[in-house]
Amino acid sequence: MALRDRTGRPRPRPKTREGAGRDSVATVKWPVPLSILGATGSIGDSAASLARTYPERVTVVAMAGGRNVEKMKELVEEFKPAAVSVHGEAERTRLLELLRESGKGSCPEIFIGPDGLETVAAAGPEDTVVLSAVSGAAGLRPTWAALKAGRRVALANKESMVLAGDFIMPHMKRLVVPVDSEHSALFQALGGTLDAAGARRLIITCSGGPFFGRTREELERVTSAEALAHPSWNMGPKITVDSATLMNKGLEVIEAHHLFQMPWDSIKVIVHPQSVIHSMVEHDDGQVTAVMGPADMRAPISYALGFPERWPLLGDGGARLPGYSPVSFDRDLTFAEPDRRSFPCLRLAEEAGRSGGGAPAVLNAASELAVEAFLRGEIGFMGIPKLVGECLHKLGAAKLHRMEDALEEDLKARALAMKLIKDMRGRAWRRHVRGRRVTGARSPVAWWDPERMTPSTCPESDNGAEDSVRTAWSVSTHCCLSWFFGNWESENFVQRRQSDWIIVTVQAPLYWGPFQRKRALMKNPRSWRVNNWYFT
Repeated sequence: MALRDRTGRPRPRPKTREGAGRDSVATVKWPVPLSILGATGSIGDSAASLARTYPERVTVVAMAGGRNVEKMKELVEEFKPAAVSVHGEAERTRLLELLRESGKGSCPEIFIGPDGLETVAAAGPEDTVVLSAVSGAAGLRPTWAALKAGRRVALANKESMVLAGDFIMPHMKRLVVPVDSEHSALFQALGGTLDAAGARRLIITCSGGPFFGRTREELERVTSAEALAHPSWNMGPKITVDSATLMNKGLEVIEAHHLFQMPWDSIKVIVHPQSVIHSMVEHDDGQVTAVMGPADMRAPISYALGFPERWPLLGDGGARLPGYSPVSFDRDLTFAEPDRRSFPCLRLAEEAGRSGGGAPAVLNAASELAVEAFLRGEIGFMGIPKLVGECLHKLGAAKLHRMEDALEEDLKARALAMKLIKDMRGRAWRRHVRGRRVTGARSPVAWWDPERMTPSTCPESDNGAEDSVRTAWSVSTHCCLSWFFGNWESENFVQRRQSDWIIVTVQAPLYWGPFQRKRALMKNPRSWRVNNWYFT
């Protein structure tokens, strides 16, 4: 039965790409040379665990990390790669110092920055497998460098496909084996190929994250600590928050569209809280192939490294890997439709993918900045889809003629997202302050009325001295407060993060008028609270 696109016309079968089938992959020669891009992240930890447990099957020849120099030093001493890349010159200097101090072996060649990532991606023998696990859009260039060098890529960086899938797929010289658990499951369900010609639908499952079942109103009040508590997977903070918003699932839909060349209407997302079935393929005859496995990234990584062979992660005596356990069948498996109203990031990602062009790059860049702002406490949880939606609305879907255009759209989106985050902070400040009561530690409570520019009294105070509130406000106080509100975004204020509070230092001699004992905030610093804001 021929598949049809949205216009009703038959969908052409995808052309088989070079290296897109099992027959094109020779028998694996052990040990496999491995280059790990993103060695200090969660995927890098899983790959290191495999290399540590199965030294006869994998040899680490190159590694790339970021700013975590101490962890990088431990990995270099353990696996002794020939080439290493870190974030910048300061990290390289520090890594060299640590390696010389320890005296355990010779120092490898250390590269820095994006160019260093590309160098490490193309390093090693010709049969090197490159595990592309750099987080975010920074993984695009090294992934492209590995493909150009003829390396087989174990792809864990979905952003490469999101930003430039149309440019990457036609230039694959060797097989790209997906590492994301969902795409690895689709790859296996299709018989170890990216050719989805016999598939009617791709069904991508998701756990629903820590907030599955909550309403939009309840999500307005969630904290970053709650968002980072994923019920099934142990991942880095960015992808964990993306899983909580379902943005991660939207990015996976875009990646599946490019990897398997499937139309958008043939890719479905379904919530599966148990995280036992990772994805399913519905074939033309109506039968469904599901891939089940433990919620452990070491399984898809080992499959990508050893393809077409499988690693013996389980044996008669149990699992060789520490903490690795097989699938348990003592619980019910449930499925549900995703709530796109409470989790609009999924809808935004699907719309950006359908729009094409630069929209996916804008989506990804805005999402990265929004998650960072949420983790810093600058915006709320529901501020993430709001920020992403505004960026998509203002930048649209620009046409891309080359891969560099996707990176330019990424930079534009980041600049716009930073401006919008600043505006959202200002709006949040005004929403918290105007018309709300101002309380001081052991001081009377007063109300600030911005419409009449006059204070009104409050029936009680923090210290119970009700009569102390009836204090006259002077005109100078009004001027000071007006100056205070008007200069919130100026350099006269310094903001820093402290727990769940925003600390603001007023760098001017400002007197707080309504109290019986006037205090200069700079001369006698004391914490003052305005709803969820503190002032010193």
